[in-house]
Amino acid sequence: TVVPVYDEEGIFRGIVGNIRDLTSLNELRKELSLITAKYTEEKTKHEEINKELELQRQNNLVLREKLNALMNSLDDDVGLLDNSKYSMKLTELAYRISNVDSTILITGESGVGKDVFCRLVHKLYNKNKPYIKISCGAIPENLMESELFGYEPGAFTGASKSGKKGVFETAKDGIVFLDEVGELTPALQVKLLTVLQDRKFYRIGGTNEVKAEAKIISATNRNLKEDVEKGLFRRDLYYRLNVIPVYIPPLRERKEDIIPLANNYLYKLNKKNNTNVRIKFDVQ
Repeated sequence: TVVPVYDEEGIFRGIVGNIRDLTSLNELRKELSLITAKYTEEKTKHEEINKELELQRQNNLVLREKLNALMNSLDDDVGLLDNSKYSMKLTELAYRISNVDSTILITGESGVGKDVFCRLVHKLYNKNKPYIKISCGAIPENLMESELFGYEPGAFTGASKSGKKGVFETAKDGIVFLDEVGELTPALQVKLLTVLQDRKFYRIGGTNEVKAEAKIISATNRNLKEDVEKGLFRRDLYYRLNVIPVYIPPLRERKEDIIPLANNYLYKLNKKNNTNVRIKFDVQ
């Protein structure tokens, strides 16, 4: 930086020069530019996050209104409680997955309501479409295959002359609920895996392909992951069934539902028996 110097009469006398190393200044400018760019980027991200949160909040409000309407419109046989936080959570989950084509695996102890959840998904999916439940542990092994896949006329001794449609064929594009799926034999596990992979099957004794269009929901009270490690259940079938896992906790893990459940059953019994019994709860 050069500055000219003049005397009192205005005569030029020389210059004053200032020499400075700009390396440090350029580094500071570069660092400042990086900080400014990073600040702008973070500010933009923050604004986008706020927009997403606001959109999610609005969507949640709309979803909550829909869920409240659904809870009021569901039939009594679904077995849900409109004053239960757990039932609302269950309804929200069922609502979110009802229109998803992926398979669903419901786990939980006996009696927690796995069938209730499946029927709820069906009503939200389309209550006018078929809903077929089959217990994989209650049907003998030699009959299970024909129940699932059906058979052609005269396919085996004692077979109907007109043949029979299996569960997957009868359900069409509705829902097939495979309860106690952990009880399937290894041979049937292979056949079920083929249905899930290819979305088609053959009747027993048949040669024509039949499309498997139904939404498949399975349930079990067993720990299938442990069964896989022990070699009791096929690993590939487990992951095919467990695309959307749903765990339903027992009542002891959601004690806040005890009073609503008791009042609900008491209401039904009073209505059935024309009584007016009440329960006094001493909550501590």
